[in-house]
Amino acid sequence: ENRFSKIYWGETRNTALVREYDSSRNWYYTWLVDPDNPDIDDRLLWSHSVNERYEHPGFPLMRQLPNGKRAMRVHSNSIFLNGNGSSVEGDRPFLDKLNLVKFEREHLFKCDEFSYEAVVALLSDDGSEYVTRHETEDEHPNYFVRKVGEPERQPLTEFMDPAKSLREVQKKLITYERADGVMLNCMLHLPPGYDLQNPLPLPTILWAYPRAYTQGPMAGQVSNSPHRFSTFAGASPRFLALQGYAVLDQVAMPIVGDPEMANDTFTEQIVANAEAAIDAVVKMGVCDQQRVGVGGHSYGAFMAVMLLANSDL
Repeated sequence: ENRFSKIYWGETRNTALVREYDSSRNWYYTWLVDPDNPDIDDRLLWSHSVNERYEHPGFPLMRQLPNGKRAMRVHSNSIFLNGNGSSVEGDRPFLDKLNLVKFEREHLFKCDEFSYEAVVALLSDDGSEYVTRHETEDEHPNYFVRKVGEPERQPLTEFMDPAKSLREVQKKLITYERADGVMLNCMLHLPPGYDLQNPLPLPTILWAYPRAYTQGPMAGQVSNSPHRFSTFAGASPRFLALQGYAVLDQVAMPIVGDPEMANDTFTEQIVANAEAAIDAVVKMGVCDQQRVGVGGHSYGAFMAVMLLANSDL
């Protein structure tokens, strides 16, 4: 009925997850199957939009086998799901244990609301001990050992900030509304020492990459965290904040509509997206509306050209 998308082979022969893709809805279906017993009915575990973030079930944790292949970790009829934990406040990663007999979830870990911490590996087969990567806006990412039920974490690394002056760049997750009601968001970066309580309009750079969505609410779901440690690499537009610019990075640039027809309104939608982002920071007092630049990579560069050719923002 739908296209095959992906298979997660389990460590045990009787466990696998098969994902199907419905191109007409831009939708995923994930089934629990028993490869050794084809007579057993497959069970639908979950279905969701390809763009779903807030209700995403998470991704199966994998283990590298002696033969170099990777398999889904299975322990006592359970698998482990590692997720981004996206919400309107930002990402709060989690680790769950899903029993494939009772179909019950056990929460093993969830990031607190003041940092960004995600599970990167299990140290025990039952998931009671694991390694996380922890960071905040001011603390460089480092690795820690955690145990379920214990609040303290044991440090594994002590990586230091290689460029402390970059911490002075301010970062703020902002949300705003497009003219047609679609909620959008982006990450605002401001120069060192900038006073948000007494804002002055700055030359502004908008950096984005268009993405297709079948539903407006999906387009507005936040997919970042204000608590992540900022890294500056390559040709990142964030370097411009050091030169006195306000930088709108990861600007939501959704193209909403039927997958076969969404691009019919591509120009109108990117103009509406850019206009909403600019209006939001103008209202905050941080953007000089007469000095706004736009950029992007690959499809984002095409978007930038189309905005320059078809708007006067």
